[in-house]
Amino acid sequence: MLLIVGTDAPLLEGLAQLLAGPRDRIEVVNTLDEAEEVARQHRPLLIVIERACVAADDGARAFALPLAPGGAFVMYRTADDDSPPPALSHGIARHVLADLMLPLERARLFALAQYVRARAHESGRGWSSAPLSP
Repeated sequence: MLLIVGTDAPLLEGLAQLLAGPRDRIEVVNTLDEAEEVARQHRPLLIVIERACVAADDGARAFALPLAPGGAFVMYRTADDDSPPPALSHGIARHVLADLMLPLERARLFALAQYVRARAHESGRGWSSAPLSP
């Protein structure tokens, strides 16, 4: 499963369409509360999360979201955000596979999603939407 967290509905819908494969489950949510609920039910292999959601509490809640084994976080900011991105703290940078400017770097996001999927498949972990056991 792939989880996309952010506030720009048209961008999120475009990302979901870009990343959806024939057997993939994609969940799009707007808040960390919704993300926590979804991630508790099905651990995502990839979480694509808006930088503003991470910055709210220095990433403590965002990076506490459960991932499937071999999973990864990708942060993004929109092209409308003119301010230069603040440097990531070492704690945050350690959790993040990439920090992208979307939609400009959507091809890079697609390639990263394929990489995470292939890495999970090769290690036998798969890109599964199987529910977690209690």
